[in-house]
Amino acid sequence: MNKRWLIILLLISASFNLAVLGSYIYFRSIRPCPMDMRGPHPGHPAPEFHRGEGHWRFMGDDSIKVLREEFGCTKKQLMDELAKDPINTEDINRIIETSLAAQIRLEREMGKRLIKMRNEMSAEEAQEFFSKRREEMQRRRNDQQNKYRRENSCKKY
Repeated sequence: MNKRWLIILLLISASFNLAVLGSYIYFRSIRPCPMDMRGPHPGHPAPEFHRGEGHWRFMGDDSIKVLREEFGCTKKQLMDELAKDPINTEDINRIIETSLAAQIRLEREMGKRLIKMRNEMSAEEAQEFFSKRREEMQRRRNDQQNKYRRENSCKKY
């Protein structure tokens, strides 16, 4: 093979390697986390909100995390109790009541924080932020429904 072609191939290979390396560095260190730009997210709740770089963000908080974990534990307890044989209806009803109470505490705390955040926003910011959140929630709901339909559809031959 010609020396000139080898040099050309070497330069092309080096270009691709630099592009991959640059992308890796960008996505790992330079680019801001997309979750920070989206605002509240079920997996990353927080008590305080602040405005940074044109976006509303939640600040980290352990109290919501504790409430979520408490609610999650009651759901796990319910599944464990339902798996037993024979089932104890009294225990199941008690766990359901505990789960509902935990969910109410969680929803109430999240609602208070959303109201606090809304009070710090202008009308335009609130319209943009909460409209986007509503669209994200609807998209997630549609994705879950479509996934359920795909998993439970029967092929007829």
